[in-house]
Amino acid sequence: MKRLLIALIISVSCAWSIGQELVADSIAIDTATVVSDIMPLDENPNPLNLTAKDSLFLDYLEIFRSQQREPEYKLYPTKNMYNFLLLNTRTGQIDIVQWSTDRDNRFTYVLSRDIRRKSWQEDICGRYILQATENTYNFILLDQIDGYCWQVQWSFERDERFVVPIY
Repeated sequence: MKRLLIALIISVSCAWSIGQELVADSIAIDTATVVSDIMPLDENPNPLNLTAKDSLFLDYLEIFRSQQREPEYKLYPTKNMYNFLLLNTRTGQIDIVQWSTDRDNRFTYVLSRDIRRKSWQEDICGRYILQATENTYNFILLDQIDGYCWQVQWSFERDERFVVPIY
């Protein structure tokens, strides 16, 4: 995306500069001559003169923009109308959420806190998604960046809830 943007800026500036004249002290100077005297465009690897700091800033800006597009939390319905799975799309944490008109029947259970991710993996919104299966109590958790999958089984019984890797 950055390369495309830089190429577009260079193309537009080159097209604009062809046939244009630069006036300095009332003397007309051909723009193409001035640019070629400094450095031909095809030999300049960094035509916008971006420093490493600028490049790093643009990388962080791209990450920030991508994170703004994806919500950090998503609710996935189960086949039980009162229960949803709440997924943190940044970390992969899953909670079971039950709603009800009766106060005593509303609750949230932690299904998974840590899915044993590698320490070098980035926390990016939208990284994880859940895919329902034909089984009412099973979902597949997918890491959209690395392709890792986990079987997620939710249940009201503590010993029947789990998240295990699929190899």
